[in-house]
Amino acid sequence: FADMPTGMVVLTFDEAQAAAKGWARGAITAAKKEAAVEASPSVRTAVTTYVAARKARSERAGRDAELRLRHHVMSTPLADMALAGLTESDLAAWRDGLRRGGRGAKDDSPPLAPASLARLLNDLRAALTASARKARLSGDVLTAIKEGLRAPEAPDRAREKQVLTDDEVRRIVDAAQVHDSDFGALVLVLATTGARLD
Repeated sequence: FADMPTGMVVLTFDEAQAAAKGWARGAITAAKKEAAVEASPSVRTAVTTYVAARKARSERAGRDAELRLRHHVMSTPLADMALAGLTESDLAAWRDGLRRGGRGAKDDSPPLAPASLARLLNDLRAALTASARKARLSGDVLTAIKEGLRAPEAPDRAREKQVLTDDEVRRIVDAAQVHDSDFGALVLVLATTGARLD
């Protein structure tokens, strides 16, 4: 043992066998992951399939989704990434770089409006999730999609403009209750919560 280079470790037969098995398992796992990434659909494929399905259900909604996704996803490096290789940080980095004006917008351009960002994230999350499930990708990919495309927390803020005064709202609620008690209850709930009927 005196001739051994510094830093060399001597293992017993059992230790060497366990180390070799661990190395082989790691190499097999890495090879499987690499093969899955190569066979995996890309973000571009997932978006294209999603847009076609949306257009089949509703031409208008499909065109709206296509415009958003083409503007903010298809012209970015994210579009050419394989779904199997996506990480939460890849998606978060893409999301954090979104600006009004899409690809090519200046870094000091304002961020997307919260409603626009929510629609874009919902469309992309639906596209990637559907494609990942169809390709039977691991749960890790689905988790990365869900977490990476989560909308950032927005501070609660009251409406900047109130269309009706409090007295006008009270009169509308009272009139609705006089007309019909069930309708009055509905109007009261809407007035109290600020919810909208779409």
